[in-house]
Amino acid sequence: MTLTPVELARKAGPYGSREYHNAYQKARYAILRKDPVYLQSERAYNKRRYAKPELRALILERQRIDRLSVKGRARQVAWHLRRHYKMTVEEYDEKFLAQNGRCAICEIAQSELPRRMEVDHSHVSGKVRGLLCRKCNLVLGIVSDSELTLASAIAYLRRWS
Repeated sequence: MTLTPVELARKAGPYGSREYHNAYQKARYAILRKDPVYLQSERAYNKRRYAKPELRALILERQRIDRLSVKGRARQVAWHLRRHYKMTVEEYDEKFLAQNGRCAICEIAQSELPRRMEVDHSHVSGKVRGLLCRKCNLVLGIVSDSELTLASAIAYLRRWS
């Protein structure tokens, strides 16, 4: 006997919880991927819905206004931190204060940067290491967090200075 998405979700957690929502969506999409008729009708519905220019324009305008609002931007930042780093805005603020509002490598102040500091994390373990300015974060990404490559780069710079 197969369980419905709702029954699977109820086993995962109480209604309204993140676990319930994730289990429901996972079960629902598993069913959709297996049912070509339903999948085709879903695609046709979406095509019809978004094919209407006035509706599409209205949806895009609402999304644009939401992105530009302070509340909408704060929601985007919170979502990004939670989705990519499993951290809250409060945890980000704690790290920021622990680093005195400066990059962990070059120690440039946040006030001198055009954007907020980026979260540096290990791609192997997923653990958050600290907050970095964009340049420092790019450097670590380019050398793939390799200490050997960074040591070679330092030796190279010393040789030519």
